[in-house]
Amino acid sequence: MSGLRYTTPAGLRAQAHATTIMDRVTSQRALWRPWRGQVAFWKLLEAHRFLFYAKPRKDGISIAATHADLWETNGADAKGHMVRSVFAIDTDPKALEHLERCADMADQWEMPVRARRSAPYGLLFPNGARLDFLTMGSDEPGRGGDIHRLHITELPFGAHPEKAYHALRSACADNAAVLIETTLTTLDPFTASLWRGARRDPTTRKVELIGTEFHRHVSYVQDQKTYRLPFAKVAHADAT
Repeated sequence: MSGLRYTTPAGLRAQAHATTIMDRVTSQRALWRPWRGQVAFWKLLEAHRFLFYAKPRKDGISIAATHADLWETNGADAKGHMVRSVFAIDTDPKALEHLERCADMADQWEMPVRARRSAPYGLLFPNGARLDFLTMGSDEPGRGGDIHRLHITELPFGAHPEKAYHALRSACADNAAVLIETTLTTLDPFTASLWRGARRDPTTRKVELIGTEFHRHVSYVQDQKTYRLPFAKVAHADAT
């Protein structure tokens, strides 16, 4: 993910291996062992400045992405760069949840950051860099200064996806990197068009290209082994 580049997929994986997270199966803390889909995702981030990543639910991509957000912003701050990274999500409670997740990671690694737990949420780094956690449904989600690293998750589920996207993109610096990672739905025609890279103007009926800068990638449910059932269980389910 060009724009910020202060760590590598191998570095992110090593850092993850020394981080504890909440296991979604047992609801207990456990050492993070990134699965191959998360590692492949980090490689895509490294390779592409603009990435549109379509994913199934609960495959761990959001935590892999916020892990990268945290470490890239910390690396920039350590170099004295006052960058602004933005994580944008559909609801306010989820924005706070992701802030707490990143604050917990920062605490484990003894990063000297200060958490801002009242809106607008964020992590403030000692040399002036910041990682903001915004809600797409707010009136002007792009306010607050130039964005150098933009991470949008679950775009089609926001209150006004097209309005939020354009507000955030227009706030991006010229060298900004942009990630969209989301489950897809046809309920929001704008996100569907952005994924396809084209849409039809409702007035002129002409086709216009949009989002041509993005590299698009689909992650399939069967790639994540925790979604698979052993053959015997599948046979039993089919028989009942």
